[in-house]
Amino acid sequence: MFRKLKRYYYQLTHPIIGEVWQLHRVRSRLSEQNELRRYEVTPTRLETLILNYKQRGYGFVSMNDIHDYVIGKKKLKQKFVAVTLDDGYEDNLLEAYPIFEKYQVPFCIYITKQYITGEKEACDDVHFNMLSVDQIKTLLQSPLCTIGGHTLSHRRLSQLDIEEQTKEIIDCQTWLEDLLHISIVDFSYPYGDYNVDTLQIISKSGIRQAVAAWGGDVRKDKSKVLCIPRKLVTQISIK
Repeated sequence: MFRKLKRYYYQLTHPIIGEVWQLHRVRSRLSEQNELRRYEVTPTRLETLILNYKQRGYGFVSMNDIHDYVIGKKKLKQKFVAVTLDDGYEDNLLEAYPIFEKYQVPFCIYITKQYITGEKEACDDVHFNMLSVDQIKTLLQSPLCTIGGHTLSHRRLSQLDIEEQTKEIIDCQTWLEDLLHISIVDFSYPYGDYNVDTLQIISKSGIRQAVAAWGGDVRKDKSKVLCIPRKLVTQISIK
């Protein structure tokens, strides 16, 4: 009973204010393998979702706006959606970006360095057709686009010691900042996996907001700004 009352009080004092979508690949032709298809949506599906949420009165905002809403710095006028894409696939530019541009939807792509540079220890049969450096720079020419870090090699951070975690997080952030000449203040935890050491590193890195890979709706709660929940967008539903 106490837990139920505690949860009810939390929900009452920390209202739902929106959603953060987690996508990976946006492909006209989905993979034949179920495990890969789970992380893919068609451009038609993405466009339909955007239109559906717009009709329901949601506003589409950037991750920087999410930060201000979550900590209570900015007053909320309507429920929001923020769109994020993990890893850095080429179809984010070729298939997804035209839709984002058409409907003026901000989006954040979280980049794993070694997927982009093609280093063998990180790449596998799943991580192919990634964005090139020039394509990332092309995307950044749009005011709709934000680039965030997603570690050097996409390893599970909780399985690493603090030195290894620091290298994974900070070296990726530094590489992106040197490459793109911008400050990297967004981060996505690979697999949504982190521990106390991870949060300590993130809090000292200059990252303003970081996202998990699960958790559902976003609530107004400044304690969650470095582990903002997301909803996985699939071809048939939002989980």
